Amino acid sequence: MNIIEATKKSVELNKAIYRKSHQSTMYLPTDTANCCLMFGMGENKKRSERLSVRWNPKQSDLLANDWTLEN
Repeated sequence: MNIIEATKKSVELNKAIYRKSHQSTMYLPTDTANCCLMFGMGENKKRSERLSVRWNPKQSDLLANDWTLEN
C-alpha cells in the first residue's frame, strides 16, 4: 500500500509502518512535536528500541507502494 493508506491504518490501529523492501526500520506517525518516530524492527516484525524522532523521508519513500503495518 502507499504511505497515505499505511498512515491511516497506523493511526487507526496504533501500529508502526515499514517498507517491505527496508525491513530494519519502522515508523510511528504522530501529531506530536516528535512527528514520526523511528524504531528498529524487533522479533516478529514488531517495534523494538526507538532510534530517532522526526523522520525525514526520501522521495522514494513517499512514492513507494510497499508500505505495510507491524504485526
